[in-house]
Amino acid sequence: MDKAGREHCTTQKVIISSINSMKYEVEDLPNIITTAVMPAEVQNDVCNQEDIGQQKYANFVEKRINTNEVSIWAKIKKCQLKT
Repeated sequence: MDKAGREHCTTQKVIISSINSMKYEVEDLPNIITTAVMPAEVQNDVCNQEDIGQQKYANFVEKRINTNEVSIWAKIKKCQLKT
């Protein structure tokens, strides 16, 4: 690969990593359109949504599948993340 190709790949990686909001690790998370800064509680929910979902799934499996502590047909409480 020539120098221009390597520079293109590097530039592409930087751009992709900078716009992935799920991997954003700076103090303030801005809205891409309005540039308004998200409140801390919203930022926490947006950045940790995958972890929160995995915890809810593990809890579901443990209580409803593995131990029958709760009926599998019982109503599931909706996880209301702030977005």
